[in-house]
Amino acid sequence: EDAFVLIEGVEVQQTKLDHDLENLLFEIEEFTVEAALTAEEHEKFAQQLMTWITVIAMLVAVILSVLLVRRSVTGPLRQIVSGLDALNRDDLSVDVRVASNDEMGTIADSYCAFKDNLMRAREREAEAQTNQDADLVASLREELFEDGYSYVGGNPEGDITIVEFLDYRCGYCRRAFEEVETLLSEDENIRFIIKEYPILGDASLLSSQFAIAVKQLYGAEAYKDVHNTLMAFSADPTPEALAQIALSYELDPKAVIAQMMSDEVQMEIDRTRELGAKMKVSGTPTFVIENAMVRGYVPLDDMRSIVAEQREK
Repeated sequence: EDAFVLIEGVEVQQTKLDHDLENLLFEIEEFTVEAALTAEEHEKFAQQLMTWITVIAMLVAVILSVLLVRRSVTGPLRQIVSGLDALNRDDLSVDVRVASNDEMGTIADSYCAFKDNLMRAREREAEAQTNQDADLVASLREELFEDGYSYVGGNPEGDITIVEFLDYRCGYCRRAFEEVETLLSEDENIRFIIKEYPILGDASLLSSQFAIAVKQLYGAEAYKDVHNTLMAFSADPTPEALAQIALSYELDPKAVIAQMMSDEVQMEIDRTRELGAKMKVSGTPTFVIENAMVRGYVPLDDMRSIVAEQREK
C-alpha cells in the first residue's frame, strides 16, 4: 500500500513536470518566432537604412559636384564681369587671371588681349595728343606768353612759364589754386600767367568781368587780391556781392561795375576765348607748362615733375 501511494505521488510529479515542460517548450517556441520576426524586421530596417544612406551619399556627391562646377565657373566669370565693368568706367587697372583651358579661360584671354590693345591704343593717342599740343604751344607761343593784357605773376623773369586757363566757378580750378600757389612759393623761378576763361555760365562771366575790370583800373596787385577772393567765393557773384569785395580792398565799386560792362573787358574775354579755341581748350583748368600742355587738374607733385622735366630740355 505504501508503495502504491509512493507510485501515485511520482505519477503526479511526473504529470506536473510534463505540464511544466510543455509550457516551457511553448514559451521557447513563442520566443523563437518573435526573435525570427524581430530579426526579419531588423534586416528590413537595415536594408532601408542602407538605401537611405546610399541616396544621401549620391545627393551629397551631386551637390558637391554642382558647388565645384559653380566655383570653377562663377569665380572666373565674376573676374571677367568685374574687368568689363572697370573698362566701362574707363579703368584699365583690373586684371583677369583664369588658369583654365575651358571656355572661361578663352574668354579671360580675350579680355586680357582686348585690354592690352586698348592700353596700347590709348598710349598712342596720348603720344599723338602730346605732340599735337606741343605743336599748338609752339605756334601760339606769343599769344600764350606775351599777349600784353593777361595777369603775370610769380617771377616775371622766371626760366619756366606756366599759363592757366581758369574759371572761377570751376571746382577743379579751386582745387588747383592752392597747389599752384604752393608751387610758386616753393619755386621762385616760375613765371605765372592767368587766362580768364569763363565757360560755366553767367556767374563765371560776371566773376571774370569783375576781375578783369579791377586789373584794368587798379593794376596787377589789386587784380591778384580779388582773384584770390573769387577763387574761394561760394556765394552768387551779384553786383551787390561784387561791390562788397571791391569795398573790402578800398576800390570804387561803381567804377568797377561800370568797367565790367566796357568794350575793353569784353575784348579781353573774347581774345582769350579765341586763343582757347585755337588751343582746343574744352575744360578748365588747362595748363601750359613751358612747352607742355596739361588738360585738366594735375596734383602738385605732378606739376613739380613737369616743371623739372621742362627745365631739363
